[in-house]
Amino acid sequence: MKAPACYQVTFECPESQREQLYAILALMPVLGTEESDDTIVAYFQWEGTAEQLLSALSEHLTAMPGIVLHYPEQYQEQDWYRRWIGTLQPIIVSDRIAVVPPEVDTALDRPITLTISHRATFGTGQHATTQLCLQLLENIVAPGQQWLDAGTGTGILAIAIARLGARGVIAVDSDPAAIAEAEENARNNGVQNIEFFCADLLSFPFPSVDGVVANLYLHLHQQLLPQYERALATGGHLICSGVLQQDQAELVALLRQHRFEPVEIRERQNWIAVWSRKQ
Repeated sequence: MKAPACYQVTFECPESQREQLYAILALMPVLGTEESDDTIVAYFQWEGTAEQLLSALSEHLTAMPGIVLHYPEQYQEQDWYRRWIGTLQPIIVSDRIAVVPPEVDTALDRPITLTISHRATFGTGQHATTQLCLQLLENIVAPGQQWLDAGTGTGILAIAIARLGARGVIAVDSDPAAIAEAEENARNNGVQNIEFFCADLLSFPFPSVDGVVANLYLHLHQQLLPQYERALATGGHLICSGVLQQDQAELVALLRQHRFEPVEIRERQNWIAVWSRKQ
């Protein structure tokens, strides 16, 4: 069988539509992304032709006229991998937390150093929303708590919660490849108290927990808020991220409709993370 080809696709994307574009890319066979002020470059493994990839992407983007999609360029996977590895650096999240790719041989003086593989799954610590969630979790997670990571991706947030002392973590993602990668990352970090589930978040029965972290996007938060509300007792913690600063007021209004009162809102590179508590 012929191996999938590797393609590089450039998107000219306004800041206002980046959240939606990342949500679309999360559903596609993406190896990784690179972001600049006005473009996002995505790298795909694709079994079809460049024309078929272009058609699939164009179909997803029909309702997003502000995005300009460039024709896919084919490249050699090993060339991309070497260039990608050359760009990787440790990510210093805080005085306590750092994220280190396994390909980077660097010793860091941080109590919690997370080793997270850079593969086809979102959540490697590079994106602003992941860093915001980690910073909030650092101040919230307490020993004995049970947490749920909705849309776990690489498992980075679930692993961080476990390393911060939680009794247990439930991590859910709809992508089987993401779950396999998250399980491997958990093993590589010596974490054993995470239960991984491959399931659609909209139909997954959220159990009662002390905290929920969800680095998703605004529309999905809106759909999941009734489940967040059922899963958390009074005083329970909810961290919502994956939302642009311009949508902050809408998210806060939705949270209050479901008995969540914001405690802290953090911003980085026009993205926000909101920590709220159940009233």
